[in-house]
Amino acid sequence: MKLKLIDFIFGACRIEARGAFCERIINIATGKNIFIHDIVRTAPDRIEFTVSLKGSRLLFSESELEDSLHILHQSGLPILFSKRKARIIALTGPLVVFLLLFLSTQFIWHVNIVNATREEEAVILKELEKLGVKRGALKMAIDQGNVKNQLLIDNPHLMWLWVDIRGASAIVKFAPRAVAPEIFNEDDFYNVYSSHDAVITKIIPTNGIAKVSVGDTVLKGQMLIEGVMPSDSENEKHIHASGEVYGNVWEEKCVTIPRKNEIRTPTGNKIEHLSINFKKFPLKLYINSSILYDNYDIIENNRTFVPFGVTFRKTEYHEVLVTYEENNLDHLQKQHEAEFIKELSEKGFPIVYSESFINDNGDSVFLTMRALCEEPIAKERRMNFGENYSGTDN
Repeated sequence: MKLKLIDFIFGACRIEARGAFCERIINIATGKNIFIHDIVRTAPDRIEFTVSLKGSRLLFSESELEDSLHILHQSGLPILFSKRKARIIALTGPLVVFLLLFLSTQFIWHVNIVNATREEEAVILKELEKLGVKRGALKMAIDQGNVKNQLLIDNPHLMWLWVDIRGASAIVKFAPRAVAPEIFNEDDFYNVYSSHDAVITKIIPTNGIAKVSVGDTVLKGQMLIEGVMPSDSENEKHIHASGEVYGNVWEEKCVTIPRKNEIRTPTGNKIEHLSINFKKFPLKLYINSSILYDNYDIIENNRTFVPFGVTFRKTEYHEVLVTYEENNLDHLQKQHEAEFIKELSEKGFPIVYSESFINDNGDSVFLTMRALCEEPIAKERRMNFGENYSGTDN
């Protein structure tokens, strides 16, 4: 039974030995450590026996035995596979491809951070990698709830975060924690300070004592209304200071205007470079890497292969013709000034006065725009009993 199983797995060959001294084959096989079995004499000058495929090749390699040995039949898995090789490949090929695709879906090949800046994306990707959420990670090994909780604990600036695994991608959504506004308690003691450098145009203290007057120049952080009221006793009475204070504040904006406008016109010529990147080991699929164009635009397209996460990169170099035309500086200056005034008007601040300055450096001009606006500048802050009321607090 064991011999039949071994012959089936490794293959067997039934051979007939012919000749007057056909028994010599047994001695030769024994001398070469070739195991033969099921020996049967079928005629005075013929015997049959079974040997492994490897053993049969060794016997046929002997020149003195070549004419006296004849193969009756071969059997076993190797023979079965060789006869039906094309059919087996046709049946197993799609199965193997399907299996590889299925295995590839069990790993993460993309980590997508939704609506994140480059800085936020870099920080979150680094934190996710610490928790095992990275390219090539097994999906079954990732506990999404644990990842979410740990990230929120390690990053208190995040209000909420969720990792959603879809197919071969991990989609991360998050929201930053908004800074909570200061909650004012009417029973606490507050002073009113200036939020800008300004010239006071209006001050109406509804509670407290005004420390400045209309026309005074104040600095950012300077006290405007003090939350202290005189009383009959020697001790001062602290209160919650409040009121409306307006001042003229300078708003400023600077822009750079190039003298010449660059125009890039595609010529239709392009060079393509193909490469396959095995993480940090790129494999070039092109010969000449030099770019013959003086001016060109680069378009890069990356695709990730499954199941191994290999990146296929196609880089296109499109030749462009670069020309220049003179900019109408007066028109652009008026356009920027109109946009600046519009931005201030949308804030609801009356504009008292505006001006602009140009600094010419040859290749471009620097436009500085300033406007004097009347803005509310009162800012309440909880009283610090150790502060100097006569000064400023930035």
